Amino acid sequence: MIQRILATPPWVDMRDVKTFYMRAAELTRTTGRLHTVGHIVPLNHDRVCGLHVPWNLEVETAALNFSKGNAWCEWHGDLFSTPEQLRLF
Repeated sequence: MIQRILATPPWVDMRDVKTFYMRAAELTRTTGRLHTVGHIVPLNHDRVCGLHVPWNLEVETAALNFSKGNAWCEWHGDLFSTPEQLRLF
């Protein structure tokens, strides 16, 4: 929960974020399978930190979301193959 708060920029319209959580609750009710909101780019990772913004969210089954853990797709690593690319300045 704290990570989500820290990863939410002040300019994000929280109504847009809330729609993902409402959709997850709706799918849980209609399918009987727990659905959660996951982050496409993890909020906390050794190589990258995503934001808690609508374009980084997706509704998925809890089983799928929890199975991902804090993983980041292998092909993403190719984007940051050299240390210089990891710098923010």
